[in-house]
Amino acid sequence: DKIVKYFPEEIKIQESLIRYYEQDIETGKANTPAARDIFPTMLINGTEYYEKKEAGQAIVEACKKLTTPEGKPVGEYRGFMLELSFDAVSKVFIMTITGSMKHRVVLGDDIFGNVTRLDNEIEKFPEYLTKCREKLETLKKQLESAKSEVKKEFPQEKELEEKTERLGELNVLLDLDKKDEVIMEDAPEENKEENRKERERER
Repeated sequence: DKIVKYFPEEIKIQESLIRYYEQDIETGKANTPAARDIFPTMLINGTEYYEKKEAGQAIVEACKKLTTPEGKPVGEYRGFMLELSFDAVSKVFIMTITGSMKHRVVLGDDIFGNVTRLDNEIEKFPEYLTKCREKLETLKKQLESAKSEVKKEFPQEKELEEKTERLGELNVLLDLDKKDEVIMEDAPEENKEENRKERERER
């Protein structure tokens, strides 16, 4: 089952994740200033912000104005769409960075911290990509190992065949005994009496 279904499916998933992470990494690079001291423009609710403090404040204000827990598009940052939502269970605001995939970031109250959290998540894409590649290689090795195991001869195969054959013979004998018992039980009383006398004479 693992050879036919599990491993092929898991391998496809990892290959897709690798492709998506590669695309998101390129998106981030293409929309981030080479000089890291230059703040990438952030768009929040139709307004562009060129300073980290202003952008962070805009995120906090957007959280205050959110009237529904469902996700709501609120802007763009470093080439990614931003979607704001509220997790009613954990009672936290979530900013989802959307590129080829969706990346969830838990927000806080700090205006600088929220922007830093978004940046940190984007910067972690290469790390996530590496983990996916490592998992893909592991899955491929496990698949090849499973294929090799299937080809190996079962050490006790001959013994199993012999015991299975003997078990079949015993089952046949047991079935015959049961049939004899049924015949004896169904025989007329006079026959049973004759059989009884015959057994006594034999004794």
